Amino acid sequence: MYLRILVLCCFFLCCLKNQILVAAEFRFCWIKLQGNNCLEIQFHVSIGWTEFCVSQVKDVMKKQEELPVCREGDMIMDQLVELTSKGCGCLLVIDDQYHLIGTFTDGDLRRTLKASGEGIFKLTVGEMCNRNPRTVGPDAMAVEAMEKMESPPSPVQFLPVINHQNILIGIVTLHGLVSAGL
Repeated sequence: MYLRILVLCCFFLCCLKNQILVAAEFRFCWIKLQGNNCLEIQFHVSIGWTEFCVSQVKDVMKKQEELPVCREGDMIMDQLVELTSKGCGCLLVIDDQYHLIGTFTDGDLRRTLKASGEGIFKLTVGEMCNRNPRTVGPDAMAVEAMEKMESPPSPVQFLPVINHQNILIGIVTLHGLVSAGL
């Protein structure tokens, strides 16, 4: 009851100042101010909304050396350790210059296994990867990355981070955003 009253009061305050209340999961609320500033709201513990709302993707992403990468011609079965060892739930398919070609998720693996059975031993990652994944730039706001992850047609758990030359420089994960204070 107390939480609902607090949220309603915050909403009323924001309406008076022409600001927007954005409800989020995890039983927190965001108050988005004009100009990409955010208010810090404290419940029982401090929620670092101010820091999170001004954080950029480059501040919360896993760096290049931590990425689960593979090449287009790699066999799916040879990449299972890489798929599961980096804690991202995906493989980032790259070329020799680190340009992002696509993504291959643990969900893609399950669907491929169901559809092809033992034929999976003959398939390459390049044959089954998503060649049009959602991506984000390093200078985007962390909040924007979260919104992009949750956008239709279906939510995703990660976004490859690419620079203006389509070179893979990192990955931002839902878990990483939550750990950063979301």
